[in-house]
Amino acid sequence: KTLVSENKAKNVPLTGPYETPEGGYGAFLGRFSVEIEDEEKKISIRKWSTLPSPKQKMIADQIFSILSKPENSILFDGSTGNNKNISPSQLIGNIYDYISSDDRSVDVTASKERFGLDFLGDKRGHYTDTPDIMPKKAPMDTLAELRLVPGMTDAIFQVLSKTITIYGESDKINILSASDDVLAA
Repeated sequence: KTLVSENKAKNVPLTGPYETPEGGYGAFLGRFSVEIEDEEKKISIRKWSTLPSPKQKMIADQIFSILSKPENSILFDGSTGNNKNISPSQLIGNIYDYISSDDRSVDVTASKERFGLDFLGDKRGHYTDTPDIMPKKAPMDTLAELRLVPGMTDAIFQVLSKTITIYGESDKINILSASDDVLAA
């Protein structure tokens, strides 16, 4: 059996040891590109629940600033599929609770010295509509896990996916590459 290349009409055997074709691996015509995105330009929630309380509160405030922008008010009025009418601060608490190892729900109104230390109740109560989904109690493996957070909609995910990351190694933001929205937060 042979494979006939449309571009060069060469016979390439399909059995036996691999022989590098003329033109290198693959010998294809065309191109590809790679875009490198600086994850440090976004708000990192990778280590959010393990940081000291003031830094935890700072991250919560940054996310709140993004979600509370006037153009994002439509995300929380129920018109985009969010039937629970959740507020930005409740959603932030749910995101924190999803990754936090604690069994209790965080009090997002706590001071910066008490954030992550003051709790409101059992966080499993947020998952009554989805009993097969429970808090992870660990850092997220992909940003798509945000969709498992109670109150998250596709529209909110679209906004947050541009401004938060789970891949950032630092709780600091690279101001040289950060968007205006992240810098303002």
